[in-house]
Amino acid sequence: MAATGNKKTYAYGLDILRIICTIAVLIYHVNPDFIPGGFLAVCCFLVLHGYLFVTSNAKKEHFSVAEYYTKRLFRLYLPMAVVVFVTLYAVSLFPDLMWLNKKPESISVLAGYNNWWQITAGQSYFSRVTNSPFIHMWYISLLLQVEIVLPLCYRAFRWITRYIKFIFVWILVVAATIYSMTIIPALIKANAPEMRIYFGTDARIFSILLGVCLGLWRSNYKRMTFNFMKMKYVGEILFAIEMIALTVMFFVINETHSLYNYSFIITSLLTLLIIDTVNNRSSRVYRTLSIPVIKRIASISYEVYLTHYPVLFLFILMGGIEGSAGFLYVLSTIAISIILHYALSFRIKPFKFDNVLKLALCAALALPTFRGVIQFIRAKDYTQDMADMEAELNKSAEIQEQLQQEFMEKRRRERQLLSDPEKMIEDVDAKNLPISAVGDSVMLGAVPTLYRTFPNGEFDAAQNRSQYPAIEILQSWKNNGTLGNPVVIHIGTNGPVPASSYDQMVSICGDRYVYFLTTTNNWQFANRDTILSIGKKYKNVTVIDWEVYSRDHNEYFYYDGIHLTPEGRKGYAEYILDCIAQDLVVRKYNLDEDHSVMGIGDGYLLTCVDILRANLEEPYIITAEELNWDTVFADIDNLISTDSLPSKVFINIGSNKTVEKVTIQQLLDKLNGKEVYIIKTPMNKGNTTNDNIDAVVSGFEKVTVIDWSNAKKEHSEYFAFDRKHLTKAGSQALAQLILDTINPSE
Repeated sequence: MAATGNKKTYAYGLDILRIICTIAVLIYHVNPDFIPGGFLAVCCFLVLHGYLFVTSNAKKEHFSVAEYYTKRLFRLYLPMAVVVFVTLYAVSLFPDLMWLNKKPESISVLAGYNNWWQITAGQSYFSRVTNSPFIHMWYISLLLQVEIVLPLCYRAFRWITRYIKFIFVWILVVAATIYSMTIIPALIKANAPEMRIYFGTDARIFSILLGVCLGLWRSNYKRMTFNFMKMKYVGEILFAIEMIALTVMFFVINETHSLYNYSFIITSLLTLLIIDTVNNRSSRVYRTLSIPVIKRIASISYEVYLTHYPVLFLFILMGGIEGSAGFLYVLSTIAISIILHYALSFRIKPFKFDNVLKLALCAALALPTFRGVIQFIRAKDYTQDMADMEAELNKSAEIQEQLQQEFMEKRRRERQLLSDPEKMIEDVDAKNLPISAVGDSVMLGAVPTLYRTFPNGEFDAAQNRSQYPAIEILQSWKNNGTLGNPVVIHIGTNGPVPASSYDQMVSICGDRYVYFLTTTNNWQFANRDTILSIGKKYKNVTVIDWEVYSRDHNEYFYYDGIHLTPEGRKGYAEYILDCIAQDLVVRKYNLDEDHSVMGIGDGYLLTCVDILRANLEEPYIITAEELNWDTVFADIDNLISTDSLPSKVFINIGSNKTVEKVTIQQLLDKLNGKEVYIIKTPMNKGNTTNDNIDAVVSGFEKVTVIDWSNAKKEHSEYFAFDRKHLTKAGSQALAQLILDTINPSE
């Protein structure tokens, strides 16, 4: 609370500050590009916390540490624990979600050391991530750590000032505060990781100490007020200027700004001024800001901070927050915060009528909380698995360094070959190409395999690599005369990459052939569309769609779905080799694609894939238990942009749920001009896919409909016991129907 006295002396201005800072944090987590300095709002919270701690306890004749711990347990820890367990339960409703750190991260939040856990885990705060709903809990952990130590220090301060003058002890506190203010600049100067700078308790404690210093001073000395502060509207104008300055910092400051190194200190000092202005009882601002509704809104700020990121996480899992979903997200966060605040304010004494409603809400929260506890207990800890993976990556890095040294001598002997790319096209011996490749941790694990696959190649990969080091490496190779041809680039796993960075890479490579690989975490960092546009923009650029190719190969990945297993490294290297060889052959002979075949389907077609692969020459098949149409359309767009869309397409959709007319229309529009065969399959009751097909296909000339919808009645042996999947005989029958349809003469 922002209370510093009774109702007549309530500092509503502090609640205004709290509300604005809460909004800044919420917007920052939703759209950091809109308010890049939103992270600075935490400084305001910390200063405010230190100030209110002192002023709310200064007038107490006896300060009880045990009593304070008890109150904070109910006010801070209990809501946090409820949010954690309810979130764990809610997340369990999405079984496809891969949250590897669920167990250790939840423990770190509940035990109050999440900020240090995140520092160790190395997650990036300044990149929007959705692989955890507890990214924001670092602040709560820091707060809990302070809540343990600060009461003890304050109790000691009160005891010491009985024997030593207040001013001398206060000066020591100020000196400690000034020293703590040097930690962040020192860490920045030492090139410490941004997580260490932003999340470290020692780095952020100065903000709380600043609030403590002001609180101690104002609690022990009468305020000296200049006469002009008593003038009409002076206080209001000063408060407005200070709040505008703070808001401007939220919108202007980011991690690349020239003031970033000192922005934490500047924000904290500005917050001190705002607090001092608001609490000036000789100024009219104290009365002007007395708006009771502000107090009610600010009372849920803690709950809003607790819940906003888990709610955002769940909304993204359900499809995102674009359009009306964004408004629903805000309403949901506010509603949940109000319910949580209201329910947990239940007190046995004095018992009031509204306590019945509070008790009912607590009972309603108990069930998902209990289920969350069960999920917490059952959650598997993948820490060791990830540690093993990291050990393998480190070993690969050592091998890479050795092989790079050996490669340098080979490269000097081959410089002459690199001067004329046309000579490379004359002989497509892909394994002996003097390839140069740069990548991140995905490529790092496959470096030894890549060197065996491309013995004349050079590979430079590293963990957590962004586009900027990759650009520097390419430029260095070019300057040294060792940049090979072709060039393979796999960047984008660790954050969004702008099109300008890809343009810069292509520019450095000149007229060499460049191959960009797509990443498997496009849901996290949407780089795929950018890469595809670059492939369409330059004639010497080809996209290797690793994200699409690897979807049917779960054995290629560790638990995170990104980094490669030993089998995945082999598949990764072989796929790169195949794509480069195919591209060079196509460029050399301008191969005709008229005999290629593409298949699109869901459950039924999924059971036929092996048979189709054995009977079709390199078919391109898009199939899944339940098709993601955004993904399907993206795949088709990619094929169109690279002039690779097959001439014949067979479609078998709707086996699991209705495919709407608009989706079928959009699909056929993209395939317009190709030979399209749509197979109508048996539908469950209520599934209108076949009717929708009949309604749409009449508008397309080259679309043929094959009716297999009575197969369930005529051949029950084709369908498994659940009636949703095909038996071996059914798979063979559907596959043969497809083969006879697209190759009628054979």
